[in-house]
Amino acid sequence: MLVSFEEKNNCISSFGPPLNDEGQIVNFIESDFKSRKVLDSLERTIFSKEEILSFEDYRCIANVIVSSTGQIVKVSFSFNIFDASEKEFFSKINTGKLLLLSQKIKQQITFDFSYGCDIKEHGYFSQGFLIFKSF
Repeated sequence: MLVSFEEKNNCISSFGPPLNDEGQIVNFIESDFKSRKVLDSLERTIFSKEEILSFEDYRCIANVIVSSTGQIVKVSFSFNIFDASEKEFFSKINTGKLLLLSQKIKQQITFDFSYGCDIKEHGYFSQGFLIFKSF
């Protein structure tokens, strides 16, 4: 079972891919996420050690929409639940803290993309990374 927390108010209406001069979709050749230390610091600032450790067994992932320039524009969180009895645990998650983490991720974390050609029209990619691994 998957439990997700997603932003509802987001002004980005279209998440189309980047395009080259011929109008063809451009995919990145390489994606570089160099912000692990920043993410760990954000987690430790917003959540207590006990909260972070309580998420340890749930393979928590930040699912993000990233512009082709590397800026994160949307964040959602997913948690894998392996036992239906654990569902109650997630009703107690502080969603305000998740929202704050989402905002900080968008402000402070970026991706570096490498492309095999020039981009004429910028677009967006979907990426994901593990969270709550700072301890």
